[in-house]
Amino acid sequence: MRSMVRYVILFSCLGLFATALGTAQIPDEFKNLMVFPKDISKDELIANMKNFSISLGVRCNFCHVGEEGAPLSSFDFPSDEKPTKNTARIMLRMKKEINDTFLKQIQHHEGGGIQVDCSTCHRGTGHPAKAEDILADLMKKMKK
Repeated sequence: MRSMVRYVILFSCLGLFATALGTAQIPDEFKNLMVFPKDISKDELIANMKNFSISLGVRCNFCHVGEEGAPLSSFDFPSDEKPTKNTARIMLRMKKEINDTFLKQIQHHEGGGIQVDCSTCHRGTGHPAKAEDILADLMKKMKK
């Protein structure tokens, strides 16, 4: 039991160390923010980027100019070269509009229930499948 606790503590410390190394490579000031607030904290921006990564099953270079596996300090985060970055901005605005406007109009929603986020449609993929394709796959699985 004690060795298990030691391993948990060791891996937790390693995780914190790896996180600290990753955030050290990210600039303290952000340029070219068009959807996020200009005064967003580094921690909050990183949390949003991690959410994108998990929700879409992608890495930083999906939207940002940089090579997979290269240090984050070599990435050109302000660049708008990749179309996926602009698509992400459009989708963030769409998500905000759905959550702030449309869901609030639904009776019994009371603003606290369901919220749309990236994983609502993406479900861990960079390009979400059409609902009818997902349902067709489910029907095929049910018939087996």
